[in-house]
Amino acid sequence: MKRLSLALLLALALANSVQAQQAVVVPSTMVSVPITGTIAAATVLVTGQAGKSIYVTSVALIPVATSVVTFTQGTGAGCASGTSNVSGAMTFAAGQTLTFGDGYGVVWVLAPGNSLCITIATAAAPGSLSYALF
Repeated sequence: MKRLSLALLLALALANSVQAQQAVVVPSTMVSVPITGTIAAATVLVTGQAGKSIYVTSVALIPVATSVVTFTQGTGAGCASGTSNVSGAMTFAAGQTLTFGDGYGVVWVLAPGNSLCITIATAAAPGSLSYALF
């Protein structure tokens, strides 16, 4: 009887530790979008979906000298409502590039339902951005 009780307690202890573990999701790229030109006002790169977050998996820019690039998130046209910065304003010198991520794993996670916007001031900053939705 003691063995049975001990076995039952051990089984319950193991079951609780298994249930306590969280699933780990490593998002990988689902879609890539191009980034082109000079965009003086915040422009939607990725449209948010209700109840889902945008997981940015990579960003690559080759900006012209003096480009100022800012990524923001929010809702509505140009992320005008509930706007918050995803990055600070980044000013580039000649020959600088920006690369984050490799398409596997997360660079930035946006709030559920928010769109991802970009503003490119002063000079062009072409490139691409990859993301997944969850």
